[in-house]
Amino acid sequence: MPLYLFATPPNEARLLQTISSADKENFLPVIYAALPYYDSIDVSQREVAWDKLIQTVQQNTNPYAVFYAQYLEGLKHKSVSQDLWTVVKVNRNLLKIAKEKQDNYLIAFALRALGVSYKYVGNYEEAYKYFQEAMKINKENGDKFMLANEFLEIGDYYYIIKNYEKAVAHYQQGLRLPKQNPNRSYTMNYLNTIGICFVKMQSDDKAVRQQQLDSAIYYYQKSLAIAYQVNRQWIGLVTGNIGFAYYQKGDLEKASEMLKKDVEISIESGFYHSAVGALASLSRIAIQQNKLKEAESYIDHAVVIADEHHFYDRFVDIYKILSDFHKQKGNYETAYNFYSKHIEIRDSLDRKINKEKIEKITKQYEIQLQEEQIKSLQKEQLLQEKQLSLQQWIIISALIGLVVAMTLLWFTQRNYLQKKQANLLLASKNEEVEQQQEELMIQSSQLQEISRVKDLLTKSIIHDLKTPLSVILHRTENEEAQQAARQMQNMVLNMLEVEKLEEISMMLQRHEENLYAIVQSSIKQVEVLANKKEVVIQNLIENNIVANIDNALIERVFTNLLTNAINYSDFKRKITVQVQSEKDNFIYINVIDQGAGIPDEYLPYIFDKYFQVNPQSTATYRSSGLGLTFCKMVVEAHGGQISVKSALGEGTTITVSFPIALATSEEARLADFKNTIIDFEFNPAERAYLQPFALSLQTKEIEEYSNLRRIIHQIDEKDSQTIRTWKEQMMYAIRTHNEMKFKKMLELLM
Repeated sequence: MPLYLFATPPNEARLLQTISSADKENFLPVIYAALPYYDSIDVSQREVAWDKLIQTVQQNTNPYAVFYAQYLEGLKHKSVSQDLWTVVKVNRNLLKIAKEKQDNYLIAFALRALGVSYKYVGNYEEAYKYFQEAMKINKENGDKFMLANEFLEIGDYYYIIKNYEKAVAHYQQGLRLPKQNPNRSYTMNYLNTIGICFVKMQSDDKAVRQQQLDSAIYYYQKSLAIAYQVNRQWIGLVTGNIGFAYYQKGDLEKASEMLKKDVEISIESGFYHSAVGALASLSRIAIQQNKLKEAESYIDHAVVIADEHHFYDRFVDIYKILSDFHKQKGNYETAYNFYSKHIEIRDSLDRKINKEKIEKITKQYEIQLQEEQIKSLQKEQLLQEKQLSLQQWIIISALIGLVVAMTLLWFTQRNYLQKKQANLLLASKNEEVEQQQEELMIQSSQLQEISRVKDLLTKSIIHDLKTPLSVILHRTENEEAQQAARQMQNMVLNMLEVEKLEEISMMLQRHEENLYAIVQSSIKQVEVLANKKEVVIQNLIENNIVANIDNALIERVFTNLLTNAINYSDFKRKITVQVQSEKDNFIYINVIDQGAGIPDEYLPYIFDKYFQVNPQSTATYRSSGLGLTFCKMVVEAHGGQISVKSALGEGTTITVSFPIALATSEEARLADFKNTIIDFEFNPAERAYLQPFALSLQTKEIEEYSNLRRIIHQIDEKDSQTIRTWKEQMMYAIRTHNEMKFKKMLELLM
């Protein structure tokens, strides 16, 4: 009797009886249907139960029973000891056995088992490769049951890499094959996962987004229908998912109704973790509706349950909601305290999870490496013993060979022994090579997982750098310290936003912006860096050019380009920012430096992530390798293009384009105003004080930025607003390389 027809959850005796009597066609589906039960047994009794299951499978008359029993040995390691790399080794041996038997059905089964085991250890690319191989064989075999499993596993792969459209397509194909899935819990789970995929798709088109959410609700409801039959706890969980989908649709009343059901059912069935999540969502909705008493009731209930059951992870959301709640009430200090607790717990959990993963992987890797070293020493010792024995036999044979009458026999025997020795050595070498290949693959997978976790830690550390850098920028008055902090902040933002742009999660905040003003702001950002090398930056963009862009992002694009130009320029060089052309409603801007230039072989790769030109051939500056990658992503997100031209010893030109707009913005008007000459009214004392400085400035050229700046900084404002304003205007003139304004300002004092 198939397990999915049981009226009540089966016990161990009924499971073993069903497996023992299952025919060839239903044997594997029945085993699959039984597996969740064995994972649910108490850990102290789990190993004994698994051994009974394996023994029962071995005794079935199915010709593949012994093979399936070996497969279950691997699953036992996963369930009992969580020794996942042993599961990989068991399934690699399973594939070897299947290939020796030259049975396509067993080969496909072993390929899938090996793919699943690689998924357990986090090597998803390797898992995907084996699933694809298994799918190809199962299509040839016409095995719909196994083919369905391959579709579902590949769907999981696409879900993990966030390709939700392909994930849904594979899940749907998997659920259609075979007609009736024997494990309805799996069906319920995958229907719920399809709903999650539609929620995560996040289309920018409002109509498409509504369709996605409607599809999510449809699949959630199908999952819910099965949950009412097989798993009471899932009823609350899936109901809560439906509520969240309605929340995304903007139907707050329907969302509240479903989330309240989630709370009721989850508490009734003892699934308190889900209940806390639903209460948190209800409090968010109440805050959004400005129903603060109702919100307070929900969040208090969530705190009581989370505290009682030690759901430390849930306090990440709870403290964030409490912060929003008190912010809505105007209690800003309390809101700030709760937000600080939210950040503290979130970061603590991230560090704990990542630390545990690294420690576990590193420890397992070290243990396995020690075991492999011991095996290698044992093999080497065995080989030495064989060689010693062989040498002794050769000596005896040589003595016998002294007998002339036995010469022919001696030659025959010696040839035989030499061939035997060569064969033994060859077999030993082949076995050693195969073992080394297996060890390298396992070690490679472990290193990939360590690298992935290190990447997570690196991203967490980079994210945490934003707050202290902001504090430095706002609290220090030292110009060089501000510049250094600003450069570091720019690198941190580059790294974070490159990741966001790769995941298509960054939204542009476009407005009509004055390009001259943005470039001037970028020049200010790199002023200290330019002064150190006495590099002059010319902004030749007209004041009336307005582009439809994200101000903050484009300012950082020019800051990155100017920083690169300065770092790869020699002392007392010039950098020019100018308009190249306007066409097809786009403005093309050139950033031109007189630096060392870029070799031709590097030009195709300079916008690649983490690529850096060899500093030995161009300059002494090293960077994160993300600045130009960030520039390319931002420019292309605006619909523009970025390109580079360079020649060694002649400098580099970076060209970027942005969509232009009519220069009607307030920023354009203000930029024009800054270029106007103010009619200063100096009193005799102010004029007498400023004239010596004006005479010194008159002897300098506008390109001598450092000398001009040094003279102007010597001027004491003497609490005079007129002197202060004249000094600011002169600094603005030399900073923007505005020679006309520079001369006019001097003439006012002559």
